[in-house]
Amino acid sequence: MPVLLILTSVLTESAVPRAVLTQAFTWGSSASAAGIAGAAAVAGQVVDAGGAHGGFGVAAAAAAVMTVLALSGLRGSATAAPKSSAPEETTESAADSSPSQETPLS
Repeated sequence: MPVLLILTSVLTESAVPRAVLTQAFTWGSSASAAGIAGAAAVAGQVVDAGGAHGGFGVAAAAAAVMTVLALSGLRGSATAAPKSSAPEETTESAADSSPSQETPLS
């Protein structure tokens, strides 16, 4: 599980502009929590109805669905250029970046 969390974080950081990186991580965490809650509810109902083997079947089906979704996402992103997570360089001159000298009012 930790390997998947690290991989997700690295992929998110490389695909999202730095200005919205925190929001992207938040959406990812929220989606993960919602998926866990939904899967637990479905697996619980299946286990109650059919025993432990049904719960493992839910896990296998979820893994198959996630694999298909991941592969379909990769197909669309193969042509897109990766976004750099490095901050953009500015071309301000030293005069533009120095504090302005205001004259005092009399």
